Amino acid sequence: MFEDEASFRQDPSLYQTWAPRGEQPLIPTTGQRHTQKIFGAIALEEPRFHFRSDTVFNGQTYAQFLEQLAQAYPRRRVILIHDNGKGVTH
Repeated sequence: MFEDEASFRQDPSLYQTWAPRGEQPLIPTTGQRHTQKIFGAIALEEPRFHFRSDTVFNGQTYAQFLEQLAQAYPRRRVILIHDNGKGVTH
């Protein structure tokens, strides 16, 4: 099973606009950024995709994702392949 995480940002960015000469355009926006953080895993032996969306990446949210995988594969050995897994010792 391959596991990874990703962040998807939603920025209310304005790249180009137009306005009559000499007038400042007013663009309404909330000024807020929204980011979706997704943990995901793909099972190789069967076509299954597991994911979990959260607001942060940390040890607690990762442990919750691993618990979700454990519930999806009860009484089975699961091998996770991590990329860039700093600090992972077992």
